[in-house]
Amino acid sequence: MKKIIVIAIILFCVNPVYSQDVFKELQKQTLLNDSLQKQVNLLNNTINELKNTNESLTSTNQELIKLSESEQNNFKAQIESYKFKIAEINKSKIKIELDTMIIMRDLLLIKNSELESTISENKLQITQNQQLCEETKRKEYEKGKLELINQLAEFYNKPFNDLITSSSIKIVERDMIIFGNNAVVKQKLLDLKKYFNSEQVLQEKYNEQNVLYALNQIVSLEKSERVKYLSENLNNYKLSKDGLYKSLIKIIEIDKKQFANDDYTQNVKMKNILIELELSSFFRNYRFNFTNYPYLTEIILEIIKLKQKDANAEIKYLIDKL
Repeated sequence: MKKIIVIAIILFCVNPVYSQDVFKELQKQTLLNDSLQKQVNLLNNTINELKNTNESLTSTNQELIKLSESEQNNFKAQIESYKFKIAEINKSKIKIELDTMIIMRDLLLIKNSELESTISENKLQITQNQQLCEETKRKEYEKGKLELINQLAEFYNKPFNDLITSSSIKIVERDMIIFGNNAVVKQKLLDLKKYFNSEQVLQEKYNEQNVLYALNQIVSLEKSERVKYLSENLNNYKLSKDGLYKSLIKIIEIDKKQFANDDYTQNVKMKNILIELELSSFFRNYRFNFTNYPYLTEIILEIIKLKQKDANAEIKYLIDKL
């Protein structure tokens, strides 16, 4: 009975629609079988008693010949009665129902085997479909990647000056990975990398060796307006740095001579420092452009910010930054 229940549970998990009907039928059969089993147990006890009686009769068979004819007939009648009962048991409804249950069990086992086979086939089909899907995705990815690479390759057919304007060091480093095997594009990327690394020198504190190295790098680049402009800025970096240094010294001298203690003197001192005197002449004399020298621009903006807030603000520490 436990086996039948286990099989029913398996069928219910595999095919819920079909298995629920079968499981309900099995529940009914199980309840009926329990009732029948109790009757079978009672009958088995009766059979055992009959067997014991039969053995007893057999063992005393020799004694029967000693009995009277009427007594012998009585014993024979009892034996026939017991035989009849045994025959009735074999033809009883209980045995028929048990046989039916066995047949149903065998049918369920066959159906379970068929379902397991179907499940295996479905799993195999699912696996094959997944593999096909993954292969299709991979091919589409490779196709899209190739199309993108071709489009990017077209981008690098632009003049070098345009490439500088529409690119950056991060884009170059990314595309170096993509076009590692494309000799033409790779060379342009290397040239762009030289340019942007050389331009980075102007965003750092002046260092003569770094400036000379940057100038040496851009010499081999394709001649363009942007390359020429970068070369001029690198050559003039020291001159611009020295000019800003002189302006800082003069502003410090003004700080020593003038002290702003009200709104009027604050405005006068600001005017002397930022307009009429040092910074304005620095811009004019050295043709300073804020975008050309990012590092020097940060220092100038810091001076303006400090002096606008307080014309007496200390700026000596900025000399060390130069």
